[in-house]
Amino acid sequence: MAFPDWLSIILLFMTAFSFYPWVQCLWIRKDSSGISAYYVLFNLVAATEQFTIIFFLLVNDTVGGNLIVHTPPTTGDWINLIQMSLFWILLLTIFALTLHYLPRDDLVDKRTALVIFIAFLLVSVIPELIDVIAGGPYDTNPDREFLLAWFCIPHITFINPVVTISLIASFIIQIRRGLREESLCLSVRTLATQAVVFAVLGASWFFRVLWPSSRIPAFFDFPLVEWYRQIGWPAVDYLAFSIGQAILCYITWRRTNGRTHSLSGEREPLLDDT
Repeated sequence: MAFPDWLSIILLFMTAFSFYPWVQCLWIRKDSSGISAYYVLFNLVAATEQFTIIFFLLVNDTVGGNLIVHTPPTTGDWINLIQMSLFWILLLTIFALTLHYLPRDDLVDKRTALVIFIAFLLVSVIPELIDVIAGGPYDTNPDREFLLAWFCIPHITFINPVVTISLIASFIIQIRRGLREESLCLSVRTLATQAVVFAVLGASWFFRVLWPSSRIPAFFDFPLVEWYRQIGWPAVDYLAFSIGQAILCYITWRRTNGRTHSLSGEREPLLDDT
């Protein structure tokens, strides 16, 4: 826990800065062609899962006090929550704009992506918000604690890994889409900025969370899997997002660079004056 709070706050502003050109482009151009609805959807689902788990652990300190967050939560813990909330809100905004401005040919993808996201909300954020409104973190009713355990354990053990895999798959979907159709809103600058910012965020996670003081039995006896399950999932998601955006940046740069060379070649004289 050596990561300074002021640096975490700077990363908040850098996160917002990295998404601003993308949001601005969609808002001004009113065109999301070239962007796969599933690419945005699965990244949004990952951000939703991050927010759900960190929010759960913060408001239910009796359940999650020895994982990731302190008891009582520190300023750094709340900044981590704000970081994940910001990431979720930004992707939610992009998701809404992308679906709204999708071409008519993508109507099926639009409806499918919306249904999947609503279904995921019903098993993630919405149950947690209902619990906070109806119960509260200091409600020690045995029935409530039983329900909390049944909510937390499946998310950390099963849902979270599936979400991470879908996040990685989203970049394969977008790469295939991008090779067929260019998106003006996924520019080289936007993709490169996000790749750098989220690489730093992923690396910083190792210093921003509370590591377990005692060893918990390993999940299937694989230490790396247990590390991911307990504290490493945000770092893995952030680094996967960074690598994915970097690959998309490279592909976009190669396509743009190739088009520039092609145009410059067309302007060259066909015959030498000599």
